[in-house]
Amino acid sequence: MIRVVAAAVVTAWVSMATACGGSSGAAPAAARTAGSATPAATRTPNLGSAPPRLGGNIMKVTPAHGSRVTQASTRTTDPNKPSGLCIDVSFAGIGGENALMWFRLVLDASEVTVAPGITWGGFDNPDAPTRGRLCYAPPGGLQPGLHTAAAAVRDPNDISNAPAMQIVSWVFEVLP
Repeated sequence: MIRVVAAAVVTAWVSMATACGGSSGAAPAAARTAGSATPAATRTPNLGSAPPRLGGNIMKVTPAHGSRVTQASTRTTDPNKPSGLCIDVSFAGIGGENALMWFRLVLDASEVTVAPGITWGGFDNPDAPTRGRLCYAPPGGLQPGLHTAAAAVRDPNDISNAPAMQIVSWVFEVLP
């Protein structure tokens, strides 16, 4: 029963990311200039969605919506200062020993919350944190290309499929 519920939760998160504009994760084809087969030198990320509404429990997203970042900047070189795909969070209203389990992170329609490269850090108070930072950074950094990310806040003990308390999605581009 627990495996079925867990599979349903993961499926729901992947569906959430897909609905937010997720992709297969493959690097997009190079942009082409009008009337030319030559790839354009630079591109602007497709900002088909509005910037994420931050506040509540998800305070900040990194890389920022619509930004271009280098692949090197998406690696975590110091575990005490996680970087990569990150959300800065508030534990207000969701305290307790399971507070970290309330947050989910999706990259290109794949949940990465429990993937290798996920790190919690940046706690304001190690004994009773009110804020923290959840980051996903594979060892080589995020692959170059356009990416869609989503984060959600949901009670990990609620198996009734109640809606998430907060969902944000954003797009950014990783340059080599």
